Amino acid sequence: MDALSYLLLKDCASDKPYKLISPYFAHQVMTKDYKDENAWTADRCLPSVDWRGLQKVFVPLNVDGMHWVLAEVDLHAKLVRVYDSMRTSRSMLHAAHLCERLPLLFRFIQAHPDLSKVEHWNAQLAADVPQQEGGTVCGLMVVCYVEALLLGLPLTPHCEYANVATKRWHFALRLWSLRKPVS
Repeated sequence: MDALSYLLLKDCASDKPYKLISPYFAHQVMTKDYKDENAWTADRCLPSVDWRGLQKVFVPLNVDGMHWVLAEVDLHAKLVRVYDSMRTSRSMLHAAHLCERLPLLFRFIQAHPDLSKVEHWNAQLAADVPQQEGGTVCGLMVVCYVEALLLGLPLTPHCEYANVATKRWHFALRLWSLRKPVS
């Protein structure tokens, strides 16, 4: 998941008001005790995201160490939309936890002063999300969702399960092309 996220982060146009944050950053936000302001200032991960001017932030979430889902944080609607390739009830629990963490995050970062006063975020399961048939492709499905959403493509057919093998090769070739020779 980290390698594919790196690839998408590299490909993201900086002029778009959307941002994909790394799975590591998402994990930090979800697990640290950030009620103490010193924990925020000590976090080296936080300054790596420029929040100014963003409309949406895409957050890969790992559900119970077994399943990846995508949370789309819509900063204008104060909404977390969850793209889940298996429609698990646990994904909404993680989205609810993210909704609890967002007010803490936006109180610390000063890029969105209007969001620092918002106490409640809503979560909803995205409709008509292509579903996986096998049990091991959720990470790739999340990457497909992000790619489609960043490029303004419809999720269907771009992210359909039937295209997973082709997508895997496509991403593998893109990653391979970025390799650096070992001396």
